[in-house]
Amino acid sequence: MKKTLLIAVIACIALADCKRNDNNKGNIKINGNGNGTITMTTSKQGEVEIKIAGSYSGVFTIDWGDGSEMETHTLLEYDNYFRDSGYIFNHNYSNSLIRTITITGENITHLNCYYNQLESLYVSGCTALTYLYCANNQLKSLDVSSNTALTQLDCSYNQLDAAALNALFGTLHSNTITNDWGVVKKYIFIFNNPGTTTCEQSIATAKGWLFN
Repeated sequence: MKKTLLIAVIACIALADCKRNDNNKGNIKINGNGNGTITMTTSKQGEVEIKIAGSYSGVFTIDWGDGSEMETHTLLEYDNYFRDSGYIFNHNYSNSLIRTITITGENITHLNCYYNQLESLYVSGCTALTYLYCANNQLKSLDVSSNTALTQLDCSYNQLDAAALNALFGTLHSNTITNDWGVVKKYIFIFNNPGTTTCEQSIATAKGWLFN
C-alpha cells in the first residue's frame, strides 16, 4: 500500500513538472546570463573594430588570431548605441592574411562587428546574445539557431543570396521575449543583400519577426 502511494506521489510530481515546462516553453525573459564563445574570420588589412556589451558587468577575452597576446577586458552594461569608448575594441593587421578572431566571456548580450570584411561569423556559442549587428561584411551564411534570446539582427550589406537568407530565417527562434516592461519586438534587417528582394520573408514573419 505504501509502495503504491509513493509511486502515485512521484507520478503526480513528474506530471506537474511536465506541465510547468510546457507552459514556459517559447516564453523567455531576457536576463543576460550565459557563457559564450564567438568566432569570426577576416582578411582585412588595417584596423578591425568590434563593439561588445552585456547586461551585467564581467570580463571577456579576445584572441585576435595573429599571434598577439590575448586581451582581457571588462564587460560593460549596454547603454544604447555603444556611446562609451569602453565598448570599443580595436586591432590592426599589417597584411591581408585570413585570421580567426575568438571572443570568450560571460553575459555578452550585444555584438557589433560591422565593416570588418568578415567572411564567416559563428555566434552559436553565445546563447545570451540579444543584439547582433553584422552588417557591411562579406558573409554568405549565418546561423542563429542557438541564440534563443535574440531580438535584433542586422545582417544588411552582406553576400546573402535568397537561399542563404531563407536558411537564416529558418534558424530564427519563435520565442516570445519579455523584459521588465513587457513583450519585446523582434526585428531583422536584411537590406542590400543579393537575395533581399527574392527571399521568403514569410518564414521569419511566421515566427514573430518584423522586417525594417
